[in-house]
Amino acid sequence: MKSALRNNSGKAAFFWSPFVHSDEIKVSVDGGMATLTGTVGTWIGWGEADRDARRSGATGVVNRVKVKTGAWWW
Repeated sequence: MKSALRNNSGKAAFFWSPFVHSDEIKVSVDGGMATLTGTVGTWIGWGEADRDARRSGATGVVNRVKVKTGAWWW
């Protein structure tokens, strides 16, 4: 999956994630730095979005993902 960010298709990482739906997150990549935007339903999803981007080869991540109001940790 390291090639996902190099090919500027970072959303591929979220396709396999059980915590983050790929249609909830928008990924933009510039020089290996991934910027994540969108909204998720849980705090776990927020953290997993960051981790998934890093596992895909991002040299850094700017996590601007929002968590829905009233979200639980799981």
